[in-house]
Amino acid sequence: MMDYHRYHYKIKYWGPTPGIIMGGWGFQIILEEDYAEYMKALTRDYEHSKKFKEKLAEGLSRIMDFTQNYPRLQYHKDSCLLTNFSVPGNACGLDSCNSVNGNDFTYEPHNVDCENQASGLLYIFTEWIEVSKFLGIKK
Repeated sequence: MMDYHRYHYKIKYWGPTPGIIMGGWGFQIILEEDYAEYMKALTRDYEHSKKFKEKLAEGLSRIMDFTQNYPRLQYHKDSCLLTNFSVPGNACGLDSCNSVNGNDFTYEPHNVDCENQASGLLYIFTEWIEVSKFLGIKK
């Protein structure tokens, strides 16, 4: 059963990035290692993984236009663990920056130029978490 009273991630440094001339916006998301490992393990259950990805796309399509090939979502070896995701812009996205083994799983911003891009990325991540709750992914 999912523990709805507990967050499995931390968001750090929301806002303009100091020292970046081009108006860089960004934040870092740190996902707990055990949650990342669980999402990665869903590779073994193809039907659950497929249903999860369909529900996530359905939720994101409520406010995002998939006809322009965005958002782009990449998963770890066809599991349910998001490793990279992007929104329109100059290669704007959040990328995983370390392996799942041994540490919390961290997402770092890449070419996030404005608050709208940062907000879109944050929406993708939080929708991913909500879909995992909806489908009964436990932690």
